[in-house]
Formats: sequence, C-alpha cells, structure tokens
Amino acid sequence: MDVINSNIARAHGVVLSMQGGRPENQDDYAALDTPLGLLVIICDGMGGGPGGKTASFIAKNVIARTIYECGPNAKRDYAFRLAAEKAHEALLQQMQLMPNLNGMGSTFVAALISPHSIVVAHCGDSRCYLLRGKKIAYRSEDHSLVNDLVKNKTLTREQARLSPQSNIITRGLGNTSCQVPEIDEIPYRKGDRLVLCTDGVWGVMPEEDLIKRLTRKVDLTTLINNLAYQIDQIGPQSKDGHHDNHTQAILLMDDNSELKPKALVPWLRFYLFIMLFFGIATGEAQTVVWQLPLSNYDEIARIYPNLYRVSRNGKIGLINADGTVVAPIEIDAIGDFYEHKALATASDGQGERVMGVLTDDGHYYGFSNKYYTLKGLKFYSDYVLPVSDANGALGYIDIHGNAVTGFAEKYTKIKPFAEGYAVVFKGNDFSLIDKSGVPVKFKFKNVAEAYGATNVFEGKAYVWDTNGKFYTYDTNSGGYCEKAKEPKNASQLDYLYRCSSVSGLGKDVPFVKAAIESSADKMPIEERGLYGYTFGSQVVLPAQLQSATGFDEDCAVVGMNGKLGILKYVDGASFALRQNETEPRNFYDGDAMDCSFALSVPTAWQSKGVEVVIRDANGTSPALSQDGATYMFTLSPTETSTSDYALTVMGDGLKLYQDKLSYSFVKKFKCPICGRDTNVCPGHPVETDQPQQEELCPTCGKPINECKFQGEH
Repeated sequence: MDVINSNIARAHGVVLSMQGGRPENQDDYAALDTPLGLLVIICDGMGGGPGGKTASFIAKNVIARTIYECGPNAKRDYAFRLAAEKAHEALLQQMQLMPNLNGMGSTFVAALISPHSIVVAHCGDSRCYLLRGKKIAYRSEDHSLVNDLVKNKTLTREQARLSPQSNIITRGLGNTSCQVPEIDEIPYRKGDRLVLCTDGVWGVMPEEDLIKRLTRKVDLTTLINNLAYQIDQIGPQSKDGHHDNHTQAILLMDDNSELKPKALVPWLRFYLFIMLFFGIATGEAQTVVWQLPLSNYDEIARIYPNLYRVSRNGKIGLINADGTVVAPIEIDAIGDFYEHKALATASDGQGERVMGVLTDDGHYYGFSNKYYTLKGLKFYSDYVLPVSDANGALGYIDIHGNAVTGFAEKYTKIKPFAEGYAVVFKGNDFSLIDKSGVPVKFKFKNVAEAYGATNVFEGKAYVWDTNGKFYTYDTNSGGYCEKAKEPKNASQLDYLYRCSSVSGLGKDVPFVKAAIESSADKMPIEERGLYGYTFGSQVVLPAQLQSATGFDEDCAVVGMNGKLGILKYVDGASFALRQNETEPRNFYDGDAMDCSFALSVPTAWQSKGVEVVIRDANGTSPALSQDGATYMFTLSPTETSTSDYALTVMGDGLKLYQDKLSYSFVKKFKCPICGRDTNVCPGHPVETDQPQQEELCPTCGKPINECKFQGEH
C-alpha cells in the first residue's frame, strides 16, 4: 500500500494493488504531482502471459511522463489525449520489437486533481467514482460490450457484471480498435471520496455493496485494507471460480473545488418548484412496505446492513432484511471479532461446535462439517482457526470450514497461525509448520537440543534449547538460527507468541466489539402509546405499532400484534386524496346522491392492492364501487345536513393512510302543482314538510270551505 500526498491538490489518499487469484499481478499504478495537478493513474493489462504485465507498465509510465512534461498552461483534456496516443504508439512499437507480446493492451483510468476541479480520463472498464455521503455523485461509463447493452436497456448493470462477456472491451490502449479516452471534468466537495479501480474490484460484488463498503466511516488505510481483504474472500466465489488482480486508489477531498456545479436553467428550476409544491416524486412524499412481514421471532436486531440477528426460544439465527435465512436458529452465541471475524457456536453435547463465522462486513459462512473450539483459541488468526474434529483430532480450518492442515498428524497441542507459521506439538516434541503442514528445519551451530519455539512475529520466531539459550529464526531468509537475548520489553511482541516465559504476555485475546454503523435519521413518533412515522409534515405511517426503531439503511424493526417484522421505507409518491364534490349540493325529497373521491396510490402498493374504507360518526360504512383511482358511493339525505367520513387505507395488515371526507347537502322543495322549485314557482301552493295552516273566515271564524259566504259576509 502507498500513501498519496500532494503539494498541489486538495486531497490525500492511499492506493493498493493485489494479485488476487491470478498467477501474477498485471495491474500497475502511479501517483505524482505534475504541473497540471495531482495525477493518479491505474492501468489493467490485457493479453495474458508477459503481455498484460508489460502493457500496463508501459502505459502507466508513458502517460505519467507525458502529463509530467506538460506545461502548467496546457489544457488537461488535451494532455490526456496526447498521453493516451503516445502510450498506444509505445505499445504498438513494443509488439513490433517483441512478437511474443502481440495482442497485448491495457485499460486505464486517470484523474488530474487541481484546486479548480477533477479531470477524469479513461479507456476500457477501469472505473472512477466520486462518492458524496453514501451516494454516487459521478461514475465513469465502461467501454465494454455489456455496457453498450446496458445503455440500450438489453441488460441491467448487475446482469452485465455477471455476464461471461463482461471482459470484452471496446476501447483501450494497444491491441484495440479505439484508443481515444473519454474525458470528464467534475467539481468536488470537501469530504467527497474519489475512487479509481480496476474491474477486479467492482467485478466481484454488486455495485450497491461496493458503494456501502467504500463509504464506511473509517480511515482510508483501514478502508482500503478491509476492501482488499473482502475482495480476496469473495473473489473465489465469483462467476469464473477465481478472481482477478484488483487495484484501488481512494482519495479524500480536503476542500471544495473552485468549479461549482452548473446552475439549473430557469425552466428547470420552475419545473422542480412545481414538482416540490405538489409533492410529486420528490422524496417529500413516501410510504412503507413490509420487507419482512410479521414473524414469530422473539427478537429481531440489525447487526449490519441487510443482516439481522433473530432469536427464538433462546437460540440465535441470522436473516437478511427480506427474511431470507442466512444462519438457521441453532446458534447459542456469536463472539466478538478478531481479524474481522467472529465465531458462531452452539453446544451439542460433544463440545462447543463452530456453526460458522461472521465477518465484520456482514457476511456469514455456515459450516456443514463438525468442528469444535479449543480453549483459549476461539479466534481466526492468519485466516485459519485451530479446532478439533468430531474424533478429537487437532487441525486448522479456513473461513469456509474446510480443512487446511492437521487432523491426520495426531498433534497433541496446537497454537494459532501467525505470518504463515504455527507451533504444533506431538507430546513433548514441537514443530514450526507452514500451512501445508511442512515443518521448518531449524539449523544451529554448537547448541544443545532445541526445546521450544514461539509463533512468528515480524518474520522471526524465538527458539530456545535445553540449556535455556535463545535464538531467532528468520522465516524470510531461512538458514541458521541466530543467537538472541531473551526479550525484555514484552509489549513489543505480538501476543500470539503465547509462550509466557518469552513474552510475559497472558492469553487474553484482543477481541473487538462489533462497531455497527447507524445512519438512522427517520425516527418514529409516539401517539397515545403507539408508534408511527411522520417525516416533516408528511404522515408516512399512522401510529399503530407497539414498538419501532428508526429507519437504518431504509429498514426499521417494528412490533405489532405481539409479533415482529421489518418495514422498508420507499421514496416516491405518497397516498393522496382528492374529494370530487366540495361545494354544498341541492337535493329533493327521495333523491339519491352520488358521491365520489379520487385516491392516488403509491407505486409500491399498486401491485399489492389496498383496502379503502370510509365510516361516518356512527361507524356505518357505505358500500364503495371503484373505477380506476375513483371511488363512488350513494347517499340518501333527508334534510339539510353535512355528512363527515373518516377514510382509512389498509394493506398487508397495516393502516397505511388516514384522511377525512365531508359532503354537504341542502334540501330543496318542489311546487305540487307546477313541479318547479319553490324558489321559481309563480305562486302555487307550496308543499313543505311543515303542516299547512287552514284558512279561516275573518267574520264567523269558520274554515272558508264551511262558511256559506266563503269569507265574504
């Protein structure tokens, strides 16, 4: 690993190149200050054999030298085109001089970082990312056959990554049809991470997983070492059974660039304002769905992104957020981490069986074979774990639970591996073995019989003879043991030396507690002892939960009806209600009034289906009919009144949305003679709901129809 510092750029970083599962490393890289800014370049050789390694070496050197020799006033895009052209010509010339190199070529990705901006150039499928927070602010486009299929929507990005044709490059240096680099200029912000990498990095895992690893809140040295380790663990499981060389440069931007993001044009600003005002697909409107429906687990606890510990009846298991079982519920305990790994164990009457191993990036490897822990050695060291098998034989297993060495050798005692070696005993006889089980042949001059040895630390093992004299054995150079004094400052020795007479150290393993990163920023609210979610002014889920966590990685663990489940937060359009009839409506006695409202349903729920119910103050629910997004029902009012309804939307047992509807009605009357509304009738008797007063004769007081003078005495 090399550290990247600059006197020019507002950035610092690290770069690391690993051989992976290939016979040699055909990647190459360089980082240096130039008149045009800090140059970081990564090349991935093509052509196999000596060709790939030679091609990346030549391409790196020519590009770096060309950029370095440019004057400070040269345009950076011109400098990159010139450098690519010269590197391409240099590869062609080398192939003419050495025919055995015919067919070689190289991809490259490079960045020139100045206070003004970053200029990125690339040919092929070596990539550049600019990461802001946990999101991708910039990503270079691969020059490959499968990426062309992605752009025309024939393949998804993940299908392209896994395709057997993913190695077909359409642009590169040397033996390619096109060597013109694609060039972009991008602004940056303080805290951004710039990542340059070969396909050996991004090709082993989904891009979502890679970005999560690259944006972890750890120092860059830890980040790049962990990433390289994780790639070497995942790589052998890739589509072709082995994994490529992998090279990555990660830089942290220490300030804002002078180049600012381009301002929005006026029409786009107006469009976004309208979108925000109406809450259309802006992130201001949201909903939730079940990621894991209510289950019978006694406990669900997030331990890593998309990985949850579950328990039932005192036993532990692991699941993904969608409920997929990662480890069955048969584990008694998961220990702390050492060298990024923790043991999952369970007692089966024969001993403490190793059920699997959990890595601190959230991967779990379950074991099918029976292996048991050894006292004081319950940790992986140097990628292997000391164990006993079902027959009590001692040996070592890898992270997948496969035997590495031992078991058949009848060891009576074994110690952890360190730097490729471990001390093992057969009775009183000891050996220092490598991972193939081959013992080191100690050579001495004029010494008594060798009596003991320590594990290897910084390339050396302490060996002492039966007279108590000490020697060191250098595993790098081999040969004879050199005389040495017993170490006085035990704190300088790695605790894995284990021999207290040499190190003075105890057997306490420096385990590390799981450091779970949390980004929960969408927290639940409580209403009358129940929990729901309201973000800003938007009610995402009405209060109904008995327990709830914040949304972390867009998932939250919730309790409801005595059960636990996992909710997933979904950005996008929320439920929205529009009442079609908002003004008071007139009716006559006996009229049936048609009422309607429109309900917008989020995309996440359209395929699942929802139940819509309205109830009046008495709890009565009118029958609803539906035509698309419009719901209809009929009312038969008898008097001037207002009918209020509470609307509830249910889905998968969740109360998803609540709102109110209100319909007002005004009773009108018709003339019994002409049939017109009484307000427009010319004067015919009015029929109302009130009893009519009978007309009396003003002289005799009798009803007019009984007065013989008909009221005119």
